[in-house]
Amino acid sequence: MLGLLALMVGLLCSCAFAEVTIRLASWGTSDFLVDAAREAVAPYGIKIEFEKISSSSYLDKVVSSTLGGVGPDVIADLPYRFSLLTAGIITDLTPYLEKDPEVNFKSFYPAIWGMYTYAGGTWILPSVISPYLIFYNKQHLNSAGLAAPNENWRWTVELPEAANKLKVVQSDGKVTRYGLLLENRLYTPIFSAGGDILNAENNRAVIDSPAVANILKVFQEWRLKDLIPPLGDHRRNFAAEFGSIQAVLGTFGFNSYTNTSYANPAVEWGIAPAPLGEAGRSLDENTWGYSISAFTKHPDEAWIVAKALASLKGSLLLRDGQLSPMIGKMDNSAVTAAMEMYRLSREEVLMAFQQVNYVRPSFRHIKGDEIKDIVNKAFSRIVNGGESVGTVLPAAQESINALLNED
Repeated sequence: MLGLLALMVGLLCSCAFAEVTIRLASWGTSDFLVDAAREAVAPYGIKIEFEKISSSSYLDKVVSSTLGGVGPDVIADLPYRFSLLTAGIITDLTPYLEKDPEVNFKSFYPAIWGMYTYAGGTWILPSVISPYLIFYNKQHLNSAGLAAPNENWRWTVELPEAANKLKVVQSDGKVTRYGLLLENRLYTPIFSAGGDILNAENNRAVIDSPAVANILKVFQEWRLKDLIPPLGDHRRNFAAEFGSIQAVLGTFGFNSYTNTSYANPAVEWGIAPAPLGEAGRSLDENTWGYSISAFTKHPDEAWIVAKALASLKGSLLLRDGQLSPMIGKMDNSAVTAAMEMYRLSREEVLMAFQQVNYVRPSFRHIKGDEIKDIVNKAFSRIVNGGESVGTVLPAAQESINALLNED
């Protein structure tokens, strides 16, 4: 009897010691998504300890805690951000993706890997994606006698024509409603125009090109004519239709539709593909996923957690305003969920899913944050400040190349 009792105690102890706690860090993963991942990994004896960190201090805290020996095992990260990679904090996931029968390179839309495989490895497991779309107020378009935007709209033709008809101006010349808002992130129209930031090898700036210059001149003219407000983050005002800046059309990532559709229930919103440019339709990346710490003591368990987060149901991700980049996750249940949650038609939902195929990487470089800062300031000086494209773009290109040549 004592021997049996001792065996039972031993088994209980071994089970307790077999349980592993994986620390997860993120700036934006919703609690209900973490709870779903917890349920998925529980059969493996894994617990998830979740820490949500402010985006402003996220990188510093992840790096400092990891180097201090108490960092997360699984880390949310952006594929165009090199900070954790260059700090040696995250590990290459290629070995897992090559051998895992459930989640591997074939599990995702092919376009995804252009964003996630770089610098000789795959450092982040894709989890969510939010393609850029046109959002529009159906009532305002109907009142103006305009048809809804469609897949044939162009950045330089139908979009400005509609924006001009939708703009409302007081007798004193003050605009009380703009026809169009542009997010302060112009990569989608620039890529669609055939422009780029760096060359294919990511070792030389190509921002001073006719394609980039021409589309920026168009936006500058729109701003000078008060067709659009200054570039900026006007998403909250756009969604609620309040404040000094209101508009009918806006170009945002799908995740912004969460706020847009809920902010003002009286407004009937619709979505359409981002317009076409001279080079077709090419959408800026708006995606992120999960990395595994190079310092974790439990790499296999960390992979199971990352895999669970990347494999969540499409209908569940939609509650968070996100789409899944994994093939098969945006199924009929996800379509129905999107229709019910966001008052969208089946055609609109399917269209949003299909836009994943048009998403492309912006560029990949260790100094990406510094490069984007130069680019965004240059765009703002041209569009908002009315400065000469012929002066600003060459200077920006020279500054970027100086950064690139420091390596």
